[in-house]
Amino acid sequence: MRWSPVPPPSRAANTPKTWRRSARQPMKASKTPEHSKQPPSSRQSPEWRATFHHQQKSRHEMPRNSWPRAVIFDLDGTLIDSVPDLAGALNTLLQDEYDCPPLPQEQIRVMIGNGVPKLIERGLKAHGKSHDDAVLASLLPKFMKIYLARATLETRPYPGAEQLLKELGAQGVKIGLCTNKPTDVSRQILNDLELAGFFGSVVGGTSGYAAKPDPEPMLACLDELGVTADQAVFVGDSTADVKTARNAGLPVIVMSYGYTAIPADELGGDMVIDRMDQVPGAIQSLAS
Repeated sequence: MRWSPVPPPSRAANTPKTWRRSARQPMKASKTPEHSKQPPSSRQSPEWRATFHHQQKSRHEMPRNSWPRAVIFDLDGTLIDSVPDLAGALNTLLQDEYDCPPLPQEQIRVMIGNGVPKLIERGLKAHGKSHDDAVLASLLPKFMKIYLARATLETRPYPGAEQLLKELGAQGVKIGLCTNKPTDVSRQILNDLELAGFFGSVVGGTSGYAAKPDPEPMLACLDELGVTADQAVFVGDSTADVKTARNAGLPVIVMSYGYTAIPADELGGDMVIDRMDQVPGAIQSLAS
């Protein structure tokens, strides 16, 4: 069983939630660490809290300085915020083809995550438009033409993403990408955002494998990186990501800000975190 560190009970009400325990995991009592014997004033400092958090580990977790051999990321809603450009492309497509009014970005946000065909299908359903596989097949190239022209017009990495990738690389950790987004578009976005050089493997929705949550693309990514599932950690944001990790045998970290209508704490990940600068500590905790 894995769980994430939590603040001391006596200070929980006043301490920022740096880590969040997965909803599926029970709380266990732990012995008070030596740091808690320090004067209250010192326990209020961020440095003390960070030390306390990192000490709260289950007996199944690796030491704090243990790094996995590889970390694999999802793309949309995990490393990059692509909602504005995906929403713009979808609304343009539906307006051009059906004269539909634009859908709000927040509505489209929770439609993302299972590939472009599913995004188009959900957009059609939102407008009450009938469709079948033939309709979706005809709309897909039209969407891609629109999207490719603006894939990074407003899309940006989440704060701290580039620094995180640099830190992983400096530690000798191999980095992969496993996404349902078309492979060529994924590579274009990574290039445009100057992130491509960090990745040893990019497996997308058009790489010739089944889509997530099937484990096939994840296993292919592991193979390209030259590692096994027990040597890697997956970082994602959706139900599909958690299921993919489970199916492939990887521990999984869920980013709380991702593109899902289901609360992150209810997705069943091993750990839920809020920011990029929390990823190094989280992946070291889950490395096995």
